[in-house]
Amino acid sequence: MSRILIVDDNPTNLRLAASVLELEGHQVDQAADADQALDYLSGTVPDLILMDIALPGTDGLTLTRRIKAEPRLAAIPVVALTAFAMKGDDQKAREAGCIGYVTKPIDTREFGRQLAGFLAPPAQRLLIVDDNPTNLRLLRAQLEAEGKQVVEAANGVEALELLADTPVDGVISDILMPRMDGYRLCLALRRHPRFGALPFVLYTSTYNSPADRDLATSAGADAYVAKPAPVGVLLAALDAARGRQRAPSAPGAELETPVLKQYSEILIRKLEEKSEQLGLAYEGLAQIEARLSGLVESALDAIIAIDQQQKIVLFNSAAEKLFGCPREQAMNRSLDQFIPVRFQRAHHSQVEKFGEGADTGRRMGARMVWAQRLDGTEFPVDASISKLATSHGWLYTVFLRDISERYQAEQALAKSEARLRRVNRVLSVLSGINTLIVRAGNQEELLTEACRIAVDSGHFPRAWIALMDGPDDRLRFRAGQGDDPAFFTELEQLLADQDSPRYAAWLAAVKGRQPLVINDLAAEPLMLPSTRASGARSLAALPLSIDGAAAGVMVLYAAEPGFFDSEEMKLLSELAGDVSYALEHLRKSEQIHYLATHDELTGLPNRSAFSDRLARSLKDRNGAGAQMLSVLVMDLERFRLVNETLGREAGDELLRQVARRLTAAEDSVARLNGDVFVMKLRDPQSAAEVAHAVNALVERCFGASYAVAGEELRIGCRIGIAVHPSDGRDAETLLHNAEAALRRARVTSERLAFYAPELNARAAEALNLESRLRRAIERNEFVLHYQPKVGMADRRITGVEALIRWRSPDQPHLVPPGQFIPVLEECGLIGEVGDWALRQALADQDDWWSRGLVAPRVAVNVSPLQLRRPGFAESVAALTSGSSMAELELEITESVIMEDVERNIVALSAARDAGITVAVDDFGTGYSSLAYIAKLPVNALKIDRSFIVGMTDGPEGLAIVSSIIALAHALRLKVVAEGVETEEQARLLHLLRCDEAQGYLFTRPVPAADIVALLMQRKPLGGPK
Repeated sequence: MSRILIVDDNPTNLRLAASVLELEGHQVDQAADADQALDYLSGTVPDLILMDIALPGTDGLTLTRRIKAEPRLAAIPVVALTAFAMKGDDQKAREAGCIGYVTKPIDTREFGRQLAGFLAPPAQRLLIVDDNPTNLRLLRAQLEAEGKQVVEAANGVEALELLADTPVDGVISDILMPRMDGYRLCLALRRHPRFGALPFVLYTSTYNSPADRDLATSAGADAYVAKPAPVGVLLAALDAARGRQRAPSAPGAELETPVLKQYSEILIRKLEEKSEQLGLAYEGLAQIEARLSGLVESALDAIIAIDQQQKIVLFNSAAEKLFGCPREQAMNRSLDQFIPVRFQRAHHSQVEKFGEGADTGRRMGARMVWAQRLDGTEFPVDASISKLATSHGWLYTVFLRDISERYQAEQALAKSEARLRRVNRVLSVLSGINTLIVRAGNQEELLTEACRIAVDSGHFPRAWIALMDGPDDRLRFRAGQGDDPAFFTELEQLLADQDSPRYAAWLAAVKGRQPLVINDLAAEPLMLPSTRASGARSLAALPLSIDGAAAGVMVLYAAEPGFFDSEEMKLLSELAGDVSYALEHLRKSEQIHYLATHDELTGLPNRSAFSDRLARSLKDRNGAGAQMLSVLVMDLERFRLVNETLGREAGDELLRQVARRLTAAEDSVARLNGDVFVMKLRDPQSAAEVAHAVNALVERCFGASYAVAGEELRIGCRIGIAVHPSDGRDAETLLHNAEAALRRARVTSERLAFYAPELNARAAEALNLESRLRRAIERNEFVLHYQPKVGMADRRITGVEALIRWRSPDQPHLVPPGQFIPVLEECGLIGEVGDWALRQALADQDDWWSRGLVAPRVAVNVSPLQLRRPGFAESVAALTSGSSMAELELEITESVIMEDVERNIVALSAARDAGITVAVDDFGTGYSSLAYIAKLPVNALKIDRSFIVGMTDGPEGLAIVSSIIALAHALRLKVVAEGVETEEQARLLHLLRCDEAQGYLFTRPVPAADIVALLMQRKPLGGPK
C-alpha cells in the first residue's frame, strides 16, 4: 500500500484521518505545521500528501508551492484538506499545485474511496535519445499521445547525466550519435547497478544489417527496431522487456573480445561506405558548383552573398554592373558601402533579426529598399534574401534588381491618384451642397449640413463657418463639424476677441473676399494651439458673399500639408459660390416670408400669422373639458385725430410705441390693420379673471402718456373679447366674434365688451364687486368672528380661529367669505386684507388680556399670496413683537404648503423661531408627501370636516381619521378636528385620542365680544363631557 503524509494542526483531524487510512492498509506519517512537514520531506518521499490549507504560520498553499518548487519533491501529488470557508479557495489550491481537495469534516465512509482516486499509478516515464531534433519531436509527440511522460537526451553522455537524477521506466535510443553512440550507452546501462534491468530498445534507420542486430543483442539491448515503426511496436518491445531476467555484468569490465572485434569490423565497414559516399558526393558537388557558378555569373539580377559578419563573399557580374564596383574591390568588405548611411543601422538590425532562429532554409520575400552605387548615387531596388547554415555560421544570399524606372512610374501614378482622390472629394462636397441648397429650409440647417457634408463626404477632418452679423459686422461662429468640441469653444472665444491678431487675420480674409490658403500650419504662428494638436496640416478659408458684399467665411482643414493646390482651390471657390448663393436665396426667402406674415410698420405678426398661431394653440384644447382661452381685439381711441392733427408720421410712431408696450405685456400681440391690435389670454378661469387681466393690461399699456411729435398724448382703447370654447372652437370664428364684440363696444361706447352678453353681465358684476371690496377696505367694513377650539379631555377653550366676515352696507346680513375671498385673491387684494386680519386678531387678543382674562391662542388663515410674499415671516414676527402676551398660530392649507414646499419650509421655520405656531389646515385633502410632512416646521394637523362627517358612516371613514391621528402623534404633532357637529363624532374623537376639536357642537363663530363672555364663564362647551 501507499505511504501518506498528513499535514494538519488539529490533533483530532490528524487522528481521525490517520485511523481511517491505516485501516485501509496505508502507512501514515503526520506533521502539525510547515516546519515539521519540510523536516520530514528532507529524508522521506511519500506517495501522497494531505495538506490542510489553514496552517499556523506558513499556510498550506504557501507550503504546497515550496514543495512543487523542489525538483526532488515536485512529482508528489498534494491533496488539499479544508472546509473551503472562503469562496474561491478550491481554485487557489489548484493554482498552488494541488491535484484536488477533500472537504472537512471527513466522511469516514467515503474517505478511503476519495484518496484511492489520487493514488492511481502514475504514467510511465520514458527516455528517448537521439541527436536529430526532428526525430526527437516526432517520437515525443507519438509517446505523449499514448499517455506516456517523456524526457529527452541528444546523446549517450547526456542520457547518463539525466538518469542520475530522473527515474525512468525505459529507454529508446538511436545508434549513431556524437560523444557516445547507442551501443556504448546500452553497454554502460547494463553495467550500472541501478539501470542494469532497465528496458532498452535501439531504434535506428542506419544500422539494419544482421551484424548490426547481433551487435545490439551482444551489447544487451532488449529489442532492435528499424525506423520508421509504429509507436505500438516500440511500446510492445518495452513491455516485453519489463521484468526480464538478465545476467549481471561485471562492473568496469570491457566488451568481450568477440563483441569488440565485431563492433570494430562494423565501424570500419561503415567508414568505408561513408568514404565512398563522400567521394561520390564531392564529385557531384563539383559538378553542381560549376553549373551554379555559371548560373550566378550569367544571372541578370545582382547576387551578393555575405557571411555572418556581413562581409561580402560572393559578388556576381550583374552586381558589378549594378553598383559600378569591380568584384575585387567589393570582396571581403562590408555591405555598408552599398547602403545609404541613413539606412545602415536598420539594415544591420534586420539582418540580425533574420538570422535568429534555427530555420536553415528561411527566405525573406522581395521588398523595396534603397541602395547606393560606388559614386554615391542612391536608387531603389527589389531585394530578397535567404540564409543557409554552414560550418562557418550563417550564409546570407541577397538577390537585387534595379527598379528605378518602375519606382518613378509608381510615384507618378500615386501622385496622379492622390490628386484624383482630392478632386473627387471636393466634387463629392460640391454635389452634396448643391443637393442641400434645394432642400435647406433655413440658414442654420444650411450651414450645419454644409459643414457635415465637408467632413463626411469630403473627408476634411474639420470644417466651420462664421458670418458677419449684427450692426457691428462682427464675425460670429455659426456652425462647425469635427471630432474636437474644445476647438470650437476656443474658436468662439477667439472670434469674440476683436483685438486679437488671429481675429484680425480672419476678418481681413473675409473683407478682402480672396481665399486664404495655408499649406503648412506647423509654420503658421497665428493658428490656434488646438489646430496643430489635432493633426491638421493645412487649411483653406473661402470667403462668402451676399449681394456682392462680404458676408462670412467657410474654413476647411486637411490632414496633409500642401493639400490645397490651384486645382482644388478652383473647385472650392465654386463651392463657396454655391454656399453664398444659398445664403442669399435663404435671406430673400426669409424676407419674403417675413413680409407675408408680419406688419412692416410695427414688426408685429399680421392677421394671417396670428390666426395660424391661434389655431395651433386651440389644437389640443378642443374636446371634453376644453380649457378657456380669450381672444382680445382692441383699437385706439381718437387715433384718427392724431393722424389729422400731428400727421401720418406721428400716427405711425404712436402705433410703434403702442406695439412695443403691448409686446412687453403680452407676447402674443399682432396687428390686424390700422389701429387695431389682437392678442390672446391663456387659461383664465372665469369672465371675472378675464376682465381683471384686461384692466391690468390697459393700465400697464395706456396708463402712462405717449410722447409723439413733441406732444404728450393720453390714449385710451376699446376691447372686444371672444372666449374659447363658448364663442368658437376654431381660430377664424374666435377672431371674427372678437371683432364683432369690438364693434359693439364702439356702438355702446363701452371700454370692454364680451361677444356673449351673459359674460358681459358677469364681467360687470365682477368689476362691481371688486370696486365694492376696494371701498370696503377703505371704509373698514371687514370684521372678525371667532370659533373656539376645545380640548377633547375637558371641552374647555384652548384656542380660537379668526374667520373674516364682510359687513356690506348693501347687504342686510354679513357676507360669508366664500362670496368675496376668491375675488380678493383674483384682484390681488387678499394680501392687504390678510394683513388687516392678523393685526385685528392680535388687537382682539390684547383686549382680552387687558380684561384680566386668560386669552387663548388665536389662529389666522394665511393665503398663498401672503405666504409667497418676500419677508412674510419677518413681517408677522414684527406684529407679535409688540406684545409679550401675543400668542399667534398661522393656519395654512395643505395644498398651499406643497406648492413650493422647500421655500415654504424656510418661511415657516422663521415664523416658528419667532414663537408663532403653524397648523396644516384641511389635512388629507391635498397631495402632501409624508417625507415632507416630517420636515415641515408645523405644530398641528387639522383634520378636514369631510373626514369627520364620514367617520360615522362606516369603518373606512373611522380608519382614515384614526390613521391621521396616529400619524400626527407619531410626528409629535397636535391634532384638531374641524366641523364636529354631533355628540357621536365627539365621543369617537375622544376615544381616538384626538387633542382638540371645533364645530357647531361646541359653538358657531361669534364676534370678539361674545368670546369675552365665553372666557369669563370658564365652562365646558357642547354639553356634558
